[in-house]
Amino acid sequence: MTEGGGGCCRCCTKLVLGLGLTTLILYLTYHPIRPRFFITAFSLTSGNLTATYSLEIENKNRQIAVLHDPITLSVSLPPGNLTAFADPIAAFHQGHAKTADFDGSVSLPAGTWTSAVANVSAVVRVSVSSAFRYKVLAWKTRHHTVDVGGDVAVDKEGRKIAEKGIRLSSASLTPLSAFLVLLPAALLVLLIKD
Repeated sequence: MTEGGGGCCRCCTKLVLGLGLTTLILYLTYHPIRPRFFITAFSLTSGNLTATYSLEIENKNRQIAVLHDPITLSVSLPPGNLTAFADPIAAFHQGHAKTADFDGSVSLPAGTWTSAVANVSAVVRVSVSSAFRYKVLAWKTRHHTVDVGGDVAVDKEGRKIAEKGIRLSSASLTPLSAFLVLLPAALLVLLIKD
C-alpha cells in the first residue's frame, strides 16, 4: 500500500508558486515609468525678447495613463539667474504609450536679457515643474511631483544647437544613488571614530 503523504505540502507549494508568479506578472505589467520631458525646439529672438519652445512629454507605460496637473515652464540665464516664466500648460490626460507636444513662448524682461540674447552663443536653463498621477483602469494613485531641467545651448542666431531633443532630468538623488553615496561616507565615519 502506497502512502499519499505530502499532499498538504504539495498544495501549499503550488499555491505559493502560483501567487508569486501572478505577483511577478502583475508587477511587470503595471510597473509605472515616470513621464519623460524633452525640449525638441528652442530659439531666442532679440528683436521682441521672446523665447519659443517645443516641449514633448512621453508616456512609456503600456497599460498606465498619466493625469498631469498644470505644468509650469521657466527659462533662466545661469550667470545672473534671471528667470522668466511661460504661461502654464493646462492639466490634461495622457493615454498609455502616447506622446504630448506643446509649443509656446516666454516673454523675456528687458535689461540683462537684451545683452545676453544679442551677444554670442549662450547656455539657457529650461526647467519644468508639475505633478502627476498614474491611472490604471478606474484607480488613481497619489500625486508625484516633477521638477526637472536641462541646459539648452543656443548659437549666435538664438537657435538650439543640439539636433536631437534635450531630455530634462532631475538634479535630486534617487534613493539608490543616495544610498550608494551615503554608505561609504558612513563607513568612513565609523572607521575614523574607532
